[in-house]
Amino acid sequence: MFNKGECSIIVAGMRVLRKALFCAGVLWIWALVLFGCSFGGKVSPVPSTLPTPSPTPSAQEPEEGMEFGATSLSSLSKGKDQWELKAGSIRMDQRAGKAVARDIRVIFFDALKAPVAEIRAREAEVDLSTRDLVFKGKVRSRAGTGETLEVEKMRWDGRKKKMYGSGSVILTREDAVVTGREIEADPALRSVEIRGDVRIRMKKKDTFFRGRF
Repeated sequence: MFNKGECSIIVAGMRVLRKALFCAGVLWIWALVLFGCSFGGKVSPVPSTLPTPSPTPSAQEPEEGMEFGATSLSSLSKGKDQWELKAGSIRMDQRAGKAVARDIRVIFFDALKAPVAEIRAREAEVDLSTRDLVFKGKVRSRAGTGETLEVEKMRWDGRKKKMYGSGSVILTREDAVVTGREIEADPALRSVEIRGDVRIRMKKKDTFFRGRF
């Protein structure tokens, strides 16, 4: 058994141990309270003070209109073809009501759907409602009978069924070459009126005429 001195030492040690355990327990409880509130509790969202950015248009949004590769358009008059346009590319703009065709070839037909003329140009603008045509660039036309027409600008009026050209008009027939500044004609070049500094050169007789018609 222990003597009195040894018992006193044991009792004192037990007291120190109890105090140490008590302090450790208190510190552990405070640590749980503090860190529990920080990590285990629900954190209220902090309202953002930054302004919400306004939506920006996507870079993938298509441009106005649609562009097609090699394709064709046609105009119908009373159920019969009036003209047919073939192009290297066509850009359709439904909102503007027009189409722009490039590298074009237009075939005109008569009432029996027989081709009567062919027109070639760098570009043409098509009115989608009236089917009128505005040719751009150097315009070259060849009628079924062999006559040819070269003009800088030309417009096709579908209602009147007439072509209106201007600027450096050159009409070549079998026996003569006629030049002027303006022309009004049907696609087959059967009915032709040329105005503005008109000149006629006869091929066979080498006769030269100049006048206003």
